[in-house]
Formats: sequence, structure tokens, C-alpha cells
Amino acid sequence: MNVEDAAHLIAHDCEGGVKSLAPRMGIGARVFNGKVDPRDKGHILGLSEAVRMQQLTGRKEILYAMADTLDCVCLPKPSCSDESADVSTLMANACAEFGDYLRETDKAMHDRKVTPNEVKRLQKELMELICASTRLHQRMASMVEARG
Repeated sequence: MNVEDAAHLIAHDCEGGVKSLAPRMGIGARVFNGKVDPRDKGHILGLSEAVRMQQLTGRKEILYAMADTLDCVCLPKPSCSDESADVSTLMANACAEFGDYLRETDKAMHDRKVTPNEVKRLQKELMELICASTRLHQRMASMVEARG
């Protein structure tokens, strides 16, 4: 899906559609509808408007379409709100997630064929590994002493 189609989808698929989202965006419904219509070249959806749309709806299709176009992936940033989290525990969690990923990889490769369901399980394990590693990194970054 391209970014224009993603914007159109969000605007029309959200609760209440364009008529509901446009006022929350501070834009008239008719103009907003033109901005999210891929065929309408007279109205352009700005970057900040695209971000605001996604914030208001909780949808991220525009972000994902942009990332896909640029050969990137987007992951939700895990939070490490507990700055007192034990570093050793976070390290153990990251290692355990790595082990889970390797076990799932081994299972997928057992018959030397990888199915779509195996790929989904691998992706799930990879995301859990990335999140656990990011939590560890965020905790370590929170420990940097402020220099005065």
C-alpha cells in the first residue's frame, strides 16, 4: 500500500469517517476529503497533518507505507518506565528472548522448508527480542550520570 492509499484508508475507515476526523484535524470536511483522495491533485496532505491523523486515530498505516517504500520496518518503541529495573534481570530477559528466537528458527528449519506460519512465529519472536534488547538499552542509557 502506498502512503496516499494509506491516508485515504485511515480517513474513511476510522470511526465516523472523514466527517468526524476533519474537525478534530481543524480542517473542513470537504477540503480534508480532497487531501486524502489520491486522485485529487488540488489538495495536498502535509506531513504534520499525516502525523496528526495517525495520532488522532491510533492508526499507523501511513507510517508503515512510508517505511515499506523506503525498505524499512517500524516497530513500536518499548518503554522502560521503571528506571529502577534491575540490569541483570533485563539482560537475562534479552538473552532468553534471543534463545526463544533461535529455538523457533531451528524448528522452522527442521524440514528445510519455511511456511508462512513459521515466518509469523519468527517475526513475533524477533519483535520480542528487539523489545527486550531495547528495554535493556534504555535502562543503561538512564544510568548515564549527568555532567555538570
